[in-house]
Amino acid sequence: MSKNVLIRADGDKTMGYGHLVRCMSLAHMIKDAFQIIFYTKNIPPEIEEEANSHGFGIKKISTEEEFFDNIRPGSITVLDGYNFDVKYQETIKSRHSKLVYIDDLCNQKFLADVIINHAPGINKGCYQAQPYTKYLLGQDYALLRPAFLKAAKENIQQKPLKEIFICFGGSDYSNLTETVINCILNQSTQLKINVVVSAINPHLAQLKTIQQEHSSLNIQVGLSQEQMVNLMKQSQIAIVPASGILFEVLAVGLQTVSGYYIDNQKSIYEGFKKINAFFDAMQFKKRQLTTAFVNAEKSLLQNKNSDIRLIDGLSGERIKTSFLNL
Repeated sequence: MSKNVLIRADGDKTMGYGHLVRCMSLAHMIKDAFQIIFYTKNIPPEIEEEANSHGFGIKKISTEEEFFDNIRPGSITVLDGYNFDVKYQETIKSRHSKLVYIDDLCNQKFLADVIINHAPGINKGCYQAQPYTKYLLGQDYALLRPAFLKAAKENIQQKPLKEIFICFGGSDYSNLTETVINCILNQSTQLKINVVVSAINPHLAQLKTIQQEHSSLNIQVGLSQEQMVNLMKQSQIAIVPASGILFEVLAVGLQTVSGYYIDNQKSIYEGFKKINAFFDAMQFKKRQLTTAFVNAEKSLLQNKNSDIRLIDGLSGERIKTSFLNL
């Protein structure tokens, strides 16, 4: 009988979808060997629908006690979020469950049996964990959904610059999407601009108004992972923040402009910057963004886009093996 894996994560328009998307990626990686159940206080309809369509359980909770009451000896508990302190972890361990923590801050004490942090350049020395803790660190453990892992194994198709891909995640409360759109429109009106936003984006109506004024603008709402990959493959340059979406465009093999605008993106930003994975837009100020885009454009026109893949598409196998060894 398969072990239960209990995943505790939330997502909404305030915190974004990142924790849930990472956990959904993990669930796909291990689903053939384990029974997956998500425990959540907040989950957007599109992610809930994806979970249901793949046979993952979803249990809505109001309190953490409801979650704790479902933890059984021999199970595996996965945490992804910023509110799971050492006391929370102690409660899980007291129920004789193995503990996996998906982290991107490296800023607290951990009791986890396994820590996953897929930011490049992270090492276990930054963690205050336990002698028994195992570490799955760096892009070899990239938490990506199946369509992106598949794309990472395919050959990169070099194409002339005709289309740009832009995505700033679930909520984009600072409306950086519009900032980037205006930057590209100022540089060129000939390029098709593919923009992906979620249904909860608070600036969606405003973006739709801009689309009516510019025929080159193609705004897509709430795409599936397969649709995302297809739209990325149509594009030649991606402009994205240093979050999960950066792993996705690098997996597909796009020339990339990236930066960060919140603290939890900084380790991914710094890690990929050190290995020259993207053209640096820093914090997406107009001048920084314009310079990075122009440099990416020049590099692409000079056919300098490297065929070296930073994401090999094999992280799912590595992570599944680690879970089987728990």
